[in-house]
Amino acid sequence: MTLWVNTTHHLNVAAHVRPIVNYGCPYGNYTLYTNTDKFGAPLTIVQEFSGTLTPRAYLPVILVSANPVTGSVLLHDGVCCIAGIAGATLGIDAVFSATSLLAPVADMRVAPIRGATSGCAAEAELAPYPWEPFTTTKTFTYVVPNNWSTFRVNAQYRDAAGNVSPVVCDDIEVEGMPPTPSPLSPP
Repeated sequence: MTLWVNTTHHLNVAAHVRPIVNYGCPYGNYTLYTNTDKFGAPLTIVQEFSGTLTPRAYLPVILVSANPVTGSVLLHDGVCCIAGIAGATLGIDAVFSATSLLAPVADMRVAPIRGATSGCAAEAELAPYPWEPFTTTKTFTYVVPNNWSTFRVNAQYRDAAGNVSPVVCDDIEVEGMPPTPSPLSPP
């Protein structure tokens, strides 16, 4: 197949799932087709030099994205906000999820930020946070301020081959309410 120089070529990928029988039940024997990645972006290849690619039926084609490790973090089941009495301590649950195309996900580093501004942290901002074994859940404690604030968790994942994900994050708004005043007793 000839790819034109300096041209973006759109790909259509087909993968056949071989048939198997497990405990008498047949599975598989169908073909999956796609022309987009898992984020909905078109699959493309750019030929940057002149030449011809010759497909070989016996060689598997493996498409690896620029980031073989991907992941997410979800705070408090995805709710927008929580509230508490100013000065009280809340537990904020986080669910971590990550996959790698090349090796098992082994590690993660997590940066909880109180009073965060918009957007995920840059990778360099996570450098002071140590790598720790990958886990799917954590609970962070948060002392409720008086008024609104933002709590954000930034996470980055690393697979056993050393590939790292982009930084992902989620945030939740925390509303702090003043304690209810006690009634004053007359003298």
